[in-house]
Amino acid sequence: MHEFGARIRRTRLAVLSAIILLLTACSGTQAPSTTTPSASHAPNTTSKLSLQGTPPSTAAVGNTYSFKPTVSVSATGLTFSIKGEANWMHFDTATGTVSGMPSPNDEGQTPSITISVSDGANSASIGPFPISVEATGSGSAALSWSAPTSNEDGTAIAGLTGYHVYYSTDPGIFSSVIEVVGSSATKYNVTGLSAGTYYFAVAAYNADGVESAMSNIGNKTI
Repeated sequence: MHEFGARIRRTRLAVLSAIILLLTACSGTQAPSTTTPSASHAPNTTSKLSLQGTPPSTAAVGNTYSFKPTVSVSATGLTFSIKGEANWMHFDTATGTVSGMPSPNDEGQTPSITISVSDGANSASIGPFPISVEATGSGSAALSWSAPTSNEDGTAIAGLTGYHVYYSTDPGIFSSVIEVVGSSATKYNVTGLSAGTYYFAVAAYNADGVESAMSNIGNKTI
């Protein structure tokens, strides 16, 4: 994810009613989906702590992979750890986030990965799970949207800066994001997609780093 200015406005961009994402394919047009299925990886729990979330099972060469598990209970002093990670992965011991960008040399399936969390007395884990690194494909998806015209409180937008294009093969977890700079940008062509079904959504952001809610979700099968 991208970090922007620290000063945050109280208003949010009214993207839900203003932006409609359209998805156009060379072989036809895919109708946008209006539902967002959710999924959870079965946690391995040894205590009252529980880790939840579904790690994306594939990572594309040259694209950013990211997964952050959710702790089911509120706790302090948590420490995360990982086993079986690949060389291209970065792991954050404070949040449990695993991320990275694989290269062509990383193609293939990674060893089984396990993410664990501990509060010093109790622990829980997700896994083991594999991640398959796939070559960047030749597929593409042409996206288009309309710019939002107001904030959620009805005031006029000031400082609209650009858009974030989110996409993934899992409609519940958008593991990749592309920054499209410019308030007048209303189109983007996502390229390098390998075989599979991809889900897309767009959010706007302003100069203060305030991001709108996501648009409807569109999908395309490559």
